[in-house]
Amino acid sequence: PEVAERTVKQALGHFGRIDTLVNNAGIFVAKPFTDHTDQDYAAVLATNLNGFFYITRRVAKEMVKQGSGHIVQITTSLVDHANSNVPSVLASLTKGGLAAATKSLAIEYAAKGIRVNAVAPGVIKTPMHA
Repeated sequence: PEVAERTVKQALGHFGRIDTLVNNAGIFVAKPFTDHTDQDYAAVLATNLNGFFYITRRVAKEMVKQGSGHIVQITTSLVDHANSNVPSVLASLTKGGLAAATKSLAIEYAAKGIRVNAVAPGVIKTPMHA
């Protein structure tokens, strides 16, 4: 919550408003379900869900005051298209939660001039995905 508050204050101080929020932070731990540790679970939830919650709640308040804004979640296609080569239960759990939250927020804030969408890319070669 403190990082979200500080980030929003700095953005408002520098730009005067927030027009777009892209929730792109995320971690992915590719392990069979029974191999996940409590630490894996806590880390993935903290980054993929808690981060979204704290920053989005704060930014949405500013967007409501402005009467406009756009919030985008980066999710994963694994939510709807599981892949036997990619063990992804924690990603599906958390990014699937973001996909569901996106639908709810889109309906809740549409009349307030705020668009809420999600982008669900497939597996992309990055340092996190060798």
